[in-house]
Amino acid sequence: MKQYFLIFALTFGILNCQINDSQSLVIQGEQAYKNQEFKKAKKLFDQACKLNNGIGCYFLGLIYLNGNGIEKNPNKANHFFQQAIQLSTKACKNEDYNSCSLLGLMHQMGLGTESNEEQSEHFFTQAITLIQQACDLKQAEACNDLGVVYYSGTFLPKDEFKAVEFFQKGCDLGNGKGCNLLGLMYRDGIGIKKDILKAREYFGKACELKSSNGCKNYAKFY
Repeated sequence: MKQYFLIFALTFGILNCQINDSQSLVIQGEQAYKNQEFKKAKKLFDQACKLNNGIGCYFLGLIYLNGNGIEKNPNKANHFFQQAIQLSTKACKNEDYNSCSLLGLMHQMGLGTESNEEQSEHFFTQAITLIQQACDLKQAEACNDLGVVYYSGTFLPKDEFKAVEFFQKGCDLGNGKGCNLLGLMYRDGIGIKKDILKAREYFGKACELKSSNGCKNYAKFY
């Protein structure tokens, strides 16, 4: 079950341009979960869920399903998965692509609902359409997210060249995360010719734009 967390976190991580209180709790919860601070993660996801954040409810369900730091409880897990579906359905109708993506994943995996590939594909397609629209409107984070989708090949055919294209666009729009991701592609020669000097340049730009990962990568050159 751990892969359900990792797939969602990798691809969506969290993908909103404007962060509200419940989304901030989810982001903090993700970090705590990755650090195996499960009690802290559970508390944060629970708070987010109580604020009607479907993604928070989903992650809380995973903790009960996996027994991360607590006793496994499939019934509680299912309760929170169903709550996640209810909240995410409403948010997806309001064009929140995180929520559409989550619905696609949950229908694919059969979490809180029966597995349904047709429904899963419907929600993933809707999410990708919304992400593309947001990127076209020059929302930098959405461009980064689209790059991650192409890089991972999770919901679209894997295309490292397109990943570079969208990381470049996010970076050009002044997003530190996009610059850092672009630096990684240049560093490793993924989707573009390997160029260590370019990698350093983009890590430096990412750092200037307050990307902590960008600063860490830039510091490795000195």
